[in-house]
Amino acid sequence: MAKLTKRVVESAEVRAQEYMIWDGDIAGFGVRLLPSGRRSYLVQYRVGTRSRRLTLGAHGVLTPDQA
Repeated sequence: MAKLTKRVVESAEVRAQEYMIWDGDIAGFGVRLLPSGRRSYLVQYRVGTRSRRLTLGAHGVLTPDQA
């Protein structure tokens, strides 16, 4: 996938199910899109064998560059 930009996040369609768009340059960085239209930036990382997700903030408050 390509670099995650403000244009990519804003043009992403809202679906009936929650889904993520991942950045192609930074491993584990992405945006979560909810059925309500809310978009949040997140980082996914691994601790031992467990995968964790940390929410950085909402789109609109943060840009992809700030997140």
